[in-house]
Amino acid sequence: MEKLFYTAQDISEMLGYSKDKAYRIIKELNIQLKEKAKEENKEVLIFNGRINKDYFDKRIKLEV
Repeated sequence: MEKLFYTAQDISEMLGYSKDKAYRIIKELNIQLKEKAKEENKEVLIFNGRINKDYFDKRIKLEV
């Protein structure tokens, strides 16, 4: 089964940052995702220490 979320460990490995920095990135992206959903009158589940894979890939431009 394909991952739906990235963890801080995943992001740390992909971007070459410490896990602490990866957690801060996740936190900021989750805030942005929540605000975007609110603007579009949608609901989104946010999990601490995890970021939606599709959203992360789009924001970091990892999509192919």
